Parts: sequence; C-alpha cells; structure tokens
Amino acid sequence: MSLRPRLVTPVLLLLVACTVRPTLPDYPLLQAPAVQAYVEQLLCRLNANCRWYPVLLVDRPEAQAELLPDGRLALHRGMLQVTANEAELAFVLAHEVAHRERQHRPTRSLAARLPLELEADAEAQRRLCTLGYPADAGRRLLERLRPGTPGNAREAEALKQIDERLSVLGDCPRPDTTPVEPLLGEAAFAEMRASLRGP
Repeated sequence: MSLRPRLVTPVLLLLVACTVRPTLPDYPLLQAPAVQAYVEQLLCRLNANCRWYPVLLVDRPEAQAELLPDGRLALHRGMLQVTANEAELAFVLAHEVAHRERQHRPTRSLAARLPLELEADAEAQRRLCTLGYPADAGRRLLERLRPGTPGNAREAEALKQIDERLSVLGDCPRPDTTPVEPLLGEAAFAEMRASLRGP
C-alpha cells in the first residue's frame, strides 16, 4: 500500500501545498473523531492559542493544509497520510499557524509566496526545536512532497522554490533540547494513518 496521495498535478504539492483561500470552500469532511482530537491536542502543544485555530479535517486526497478565511485550519486526508510521524505533522501545523500569526495574505504569485513560505518554515522549525521534535522533520516531509520532473514553467518554478526551502531548513540552534514524548508513538501513528483510507 502506498501512502502517497493521488495528485492532480505536482503544483498541488507546491510549498507543502500551503495556501490561504479568499473564499470558504465547500469541502467534504472527514468523520474521524479520534483523529480530530489528536490533531487538536498536537496543535495545542505547538501553540497556547490553539482555540483560535479550529481544525477542519477534509476528506480529500491532496497533500494539503491551509488556513481558511474564517480562521479554521483545513487539514486534508492526503496530508495526514503522507506525514510519516508526529514530528512531520507538527511541522505542517506549526507552518500554518506561523502564516496566521504573521498575517500572511494569499497570493497566487509564486515569487511573492516564497518569502512567506520561508518565514513560515523557519518559525515552524523553531517551534519544533523548542519542543524537542527532530530538526529534520520539515526537511524529510518536503523531500517526500517534492515533485519529480516539471511539466511546464509553473511546475519548474514550484520545484525550484521547494528546493530553496529545503536548502534553508537546517539543524536546531540548541541541539541539547530534550526530545519530546510524542502524543502517538510510531505504531499508533501508522495505525491512525491506515484508518484514513479514502473512498
């Protein structure tokens, strides 16, 4: 079984497929109360203001996470399936929270989006390092999400930007941080992912 989600185009994976949409999409919801509770608990570990980031689990195959204009954090089933462990999921959530805290505005321009993505990546990695998650969680996830050979100029630019993001994700500034005890161990995380098989 492959955990790689079905993709419409590699551009969907651009920048961990992180977007902020101007209108509210009509998404199918994932009915998984235990997963919902786990994601909310992880989000609260990352941010004391977690009540301001209600989580919406979306039953779609794209490896995507996004902030909606109403403040909800939409996490697609495909993103949950592609994350290998709690540290990678924590990176995704921390990245989205960073966009919100820095009041990043949506943009369709890849060139304008890159500085925002780099800033959100840096903040997400800082949060993970502070909590004791592995410093390479974001890098490992982005490497797995990195599209193959681009089919057009926009996809080539997306690939270039992911490579730039990968080049700046480094080690934790304080490597002496005590490793965090995950909310879900590896086996339980794998079981949670397996429970999310789509239609």
